[in-house]
Amino acid sequence: MAYRGSMRAMIFAVWNLLCLVAVASADQQSPDVTQAVNEIIAACAILPMNTIEEPLSAKLEEFLRQSSETKSAKSSDLTDLFAQLPTDTEKGLEQVKDPRARDFFFSAYFTCIRQQTSLKLKSWNIPLE
Repeated sequence: MAYRGSMRAMIFAVWNLLCLVAVASADQQSPDVTQAVNEIIAACAILPMNTIEEPLSAKLEEFLRQSSETKSAKSSDLTDLFAQLPTDTEKGLEQVKDPRARDFFFSAYFTCIRQQTSLKLKSWNIPLE
């Protein structure tokens, strides 16, 4: 029970952080995709996410770059991106052992990433459809 309460506390901390973090880009002409990815991941840092930070950064950068070039973005592509991440690695399992808690944790983490990505795209005048 205490574990569930601490997970809830982390999730609420993330949502509070979402309310406080502004991820607006000053340069509308050519967005700095690498900086945007760093801001998005930093805004959603809950626990050390070293196991997925590198692949998430690479895939998210590719998604944002393509969205910036085409001036469009699909929510389903972002969902597919999350499905490709190694959330069941041994190192990831060390941090969140219970499968239900792990599912809840990654669901909340990816919800945060999705929200921050949507805000970043919105600041670039690109709707996430």
